[in-house]
Amino acid sequence: LIQEKVEEEKKKLQERLEKEMEEERKKVLEEVRRKEEERIRQEEELEKQLEDNQKKIAEHQAKLAAELAAREADRYLELERQSKQREEIARRRAEEERKQRDEQSKLLNKGEAKGVRPKVAFGLKPKGVFE
Repeated sequence: LIQEKVEEEKKKLQERLEKEMEEERKKVLEEVRRKEEERIRQEEELEKQLEDNQKKIAEHQAKLAAELAAREADRYLELERQSKQREEIARRRAEEERKQRDEQSKLLNKGEAKGVRPKVAFGLKPKGVFE
C-alpha cells in the first residue's frame, strides 16, 4: 500500500513537474516570439526613418539644384545685359567718331573748294629770307 502511494505521489510529482516545465517552455517561447516581433518592429521603424531621411535629402538636393540653376540663369542674364550694354556703348562711340570724321571731312572739303588753306591751331609766323 505504501509502495502504491509512493508510486502515485511520484507520478503526481512527475506530472506536476512536466506541467510546470511545459508552462515554463511556453513562457520562454512567448518571450522569444515577443522579442522577435519587437526586433522586427524596430527594424521596420529604422527602415522607414532611413527612407524618410533619404527622401528629405533628395528633396533638399533638388531644391539646392533649382536654386543653383536660378542663380546661374540670373548670372547669365546679367552677363548678357552687360554685354549688350558694352556693345551699345561701343556702337555709340563708333557712331560719334564717324560723325566727327564726317564733320571734319566736310570742313576740309569746304576750305579746299574755296582755295583757302585750313587754319592751323597753333600760331606760326612764317619767317622768310626777305624780312
